Amino acid sequence: MAHWNFHRNVMSVRLLSELAIELGTTADFLLSGSGLSKDQLAESELLISAQQELQVIRNLVSTSSQKPALGIIAGTRYHFTVFGALGFAIVSSRTMRSALDVALQHFHLTFAFTRFVVSECDSGINVQLIDNDIPAELAQFIIERDVAALITVARDLYDLQPMVTRVTFKCAPPADISNYCSFFNVEPEFSASENCVEFDRTMFDRPLPRANELAHAAAVDQCRLLLESRSTRDGVAALVRDKMVSMAGYMPRMDEVSASLCMTSRTLRRRLAGERVTFAELRDEVRMSIAEELLNGPRLSIPQIAERLGYAEPTSFINAFRRWHGITPHAYRLESKK
Repeated sequence: MAHWNFHRNVMSVRLLSELAIELGTTADFLLSGSGLSKDQLAESELLISAQQELQVIRNLVSTSSQKPALGIIAGTRYHFTVFGALGFAIVSSRTMRSALDVALQHFHLTFAFTRFVVSECDSGINVQLIDNDIPAELAQFIIERDVAALITVARDLYDLQPMVTRVTFKCAPPADISNYCSFFNVEPEFSASENCVEFDRTMFDRPLPRANELAHAAAVDQCRLLLESRSTRDGVAALVRDKMVSMAGYMPRMDEVSASLCMTSRTLRRRLAGERVTFAELRDEVRMSIAEELLNGPRLSIPQIAERLGYAEPTSFINAFRRWHGITPHAYRLESKK
């Protein structure tokens, strides 16, 4: 399953619908093929699939692709309030660095299709946007939207202060880059090796004006509850998860789990496919949940936790955890103790 294939709130599609109408497209056309209705856009708690939002984006791009910097225009609408509990967890963080950590730890509460990889260099803080598995015809819009949304939220934190020092895109330069320059306040580089935005390092550890420890703790707790509710499984998937949890000391193989459920591996694979999930995805869910508990609980070492989760090497666990949360297990443990 692609890293972006998680359920998300309908709010993003509502924003795209408002943009489409402003550009002269009807909501009916924008929603065509998505299985969504105009009435559903008003349901604030409605969750939709990534594929449904992708179809909406496909419709928007098909009718408005000639609009310069369409993804940038869309991304400017994603203020922190759009992200609900996650948005308030971000804005109430101590610093921009801790705000970004919170966002990465709860990435499935965003609307992103790219994956953020954060690194530090002498000149600043780099956020690389990984666009694996995104449909090629939608990649430019999605990359533009995700990077513009990231910067829009960052500007919400610091009341529009300049903070971007460099922006690169893998796509070829468009005929008109004026909208890019006016939004980023720097001229982007095109035909680059990666999609990346670099922030001024001095901004990252500056206290946020709306930092509030109690509000932040409450918002983070709400984020945790939301993620747990969205990851709830039923049917055969729930049975497989329960088996994995009970046997998590070494993580059972598919044939072991299928045998315990009195079915063949082939039947189990087919039943899970019918519920739109794979054995590997369920294993990752269980490992992620147990890893978080162990990192927040008794003082087990990283190698001990890796062994508990069935990894042959601690490095494999560290890489997997970084993929889930955007930070290492050690960094997660330090952050959770603050």
